[in-house]
Parts: sequence; structure tokens; C-alpha cells
Amino acid sequence: MAYTLFPTKTADILKIKPDPVRGGEIVELFGYLKRKYKTVKAPINIDPGKLSIVNVTRELQGTADLNVVKKEAKLEKIKIKFGAGSAGNRGVANRGNLFENTFARAVESYWSGQEVEDPMMLKAIENLAKTYNFKRLKNLNVKEEGALNTKRPLQFRPGPYISSPTGSLDIGPTVTDLTLHKGKNINNYTRSEVVSYLSLKLGGTTTFFNIGVKKILTKSEIQTGMVKDKDGIKLLDMFGIDNKTFCQIFNGTLKKGFSSNTFNKINKRYLETFLQSGLGYGFHVIHKLTSEIKSFKVDQNYMLQATKPRTCQVFYGGLGGQGKRVDIVIMTPKYKMKVNIRDTQGTDGYPTRIMGDFNYL
Repeated sequence: MAYTLFPTKTADILKIKPDPVRGGEIVELFGYLKRKYKTVKAPINIDPGKLSIVNVTRELQGTADLNVVKKEAKLEKIKIKFGAGSAGNRGVANRGNLFENTFARAVESYWSGQEVEDPMMLKAIENLAKTYNFKRLKNLNVKEEGALNTKRPLQFRPGPYISSPTGSLDIGPTVTDLTLHKGKNINNYTRSEVVSYLSLKLGGTTTFFNIGVKKILTKSEIQTGMVKDKDGIKLLDMFGIDNKTFCQIFNGTLKKGFSSNTFNKINKRYLETFLQSGLGYGFHVIHKLTSEIKSFKVDQNYMLQATKPRTCQVFYGGLGGQGKRVDIVIMTPKYKMKVNIRDTQGTDGYPTRIMGDFNYL
């Protein structure tokens, strides 16, 4: 069996005819979570063949404390853990949506003078209030947007550049999850009425670009032993990647992977421009980590500082040296950036995308 039952009402639990003791605790757990997190449709998922362990939806991971839940729901006969069940990873997006909704309500509470119970949220909101001088505002609306899932293909100007739907590096309107504005109508506002575009993030690692490269790093050229496409060559040269070794990795002819310090070989102007186009500016980050919620403004000066490479290390075969991939680790004054070129579709092993993520220093 598996975690296939996602109850949305008590009757759904009773249909599987659980034993009175464990069944009673599951019903109590369900009711407790539904009362506390009203926006979550199915707060638990159940394996009908194993009622001793119940999953609390991953939507609540980072929000609910399982020890508190266990104590307040008075659970003694069942164990609880976070899990998505047969829903797979669909809960990740829902976790993000829950965080957006919870943070939006917290900002509204703060603005109206009500208590914000979560100390991490309160600290982040106080940072917003100070940064954007809430005291001068007569009105403040919080519009839940949900960032646009906009394609940003790779262009060359003349170096590699991640395109922007706004036509510039000022990408606030595109990446906003919550828009703070001083308009009279929450759903209608002008750019001049915007206080800040908030980009909300969850988890320790943040992906900031994911782009297709099959047209410039083609399988047919790689199989000849050298990339000949002029844009493909520019991409490799930007990181100081050796063309021949790159092809050997994906052709499976390199006996053992290795790493190379390529900082003196990179095209620094191209690389800075590329990283700037991936990060952008014109928004405020609210990033929920395990022990804190980071709150900081990404303006043009921040972007320029955060994308200035200090080191560049290329890993042929990936960080472990055994894969059909090339990883690049770039240190900047703000981030440890990790870029990889690989087959993300699991087809024939030849590269399909270039992806970049970062961790804070």
C-alpha cells in the first residue's frame, strides 16, 4: 500500500474503517490542522494499510512544528511526519503558495496594528517597514500575484545573455509574488503606486535560471569532438571550459573527471553580464530558511556586487567526477553560484539545459 488517501473531510477518514483508538487520533489530528491552517485543503495523507504513521502535508513544512502538533492534538498512538504521499512533489508549489498567503496576511496584520505572532515574520516585516518607510504611507495593500512563469531564452549581445520580458534588468513586475502598493483598489494600481515587488522564496538553494542549450550545444557537433556553433563556443569560453574536454565528457570518452581553476581564462565581461541578466534587480527578497526569514532589497547596486565573480572552478564530470555533466562553481561577494550543463530530460546524456542556483555566503 501507499499514502493514497488525501482526506478533505472527516468522513473520508471514516470510510477506511480505522480502529477506534488510532482512527480517533487521526480524526483529531485532521481537525486540529484544518482549524489551524484553514487554507490547506488536505492537511494529512494516509496509508490505509499502515495507520500507525500519518503524513502531514509538505505544504506545512517550515510552517508547522510537528512536536507542537503532536502535543496540542494529543497524539499517543500514531506517529506523524512530513510527506507528500502519492502526490509526489506537487506539494512544493503549494508550500510556496501557503507561505505567500501567510506572509500577505501577516503584512496586513502589521499594517492594521494587530499582533504578528511569528517572530521571524515580524522581523522580516519590520525590515520592510524600515526600508520603505511605512510611516509615510496613508494606505497599504498587499496584492497576491504569483510570479509569472515566463520563458527567458538565451540570447547573445554579443555574449550570452538571459532575455527579460521587461526588456531590461529591472524585472520586479515579472518576479513579484506579492506586490505592496498604496493604490485605493487592491486589484488596480499604477507603477508609481507600487511600494515594493516582493519575491518570496523557500529553502536553502535558489534556482535563478534554467535555459535550453540544445540548439547551440548540439549532439551532432559534440559527437565530432568539437563544438563549432559560434554561440556555443562563446558560452563555453565565457566559463573557460575546454571545448575538447567538454565533448569527451558527453561522449563518454574521458576516463576520469577532474576540476580546473579557470578564473584566468574566463571572459569576465561576458560572465558578469550573464549573471546580471539571470539575477536582475527591482524587487525585494523574502526568503524563508529553517532558522530565519531573510529580507533584503535587490536594487541595481546589489545586483552589480552580487554578480562580480571572484573565483571560477570547472568540474568536468560534475562535482563527483563521474557524471555526463559539467559543473561550474563561481564565488561572488554575496553568493556561491553553481551552474551545470547536462541532460535534464534523461534521454541520451547529451546536454539539454544550463541551470544556475545559488546559496548565500
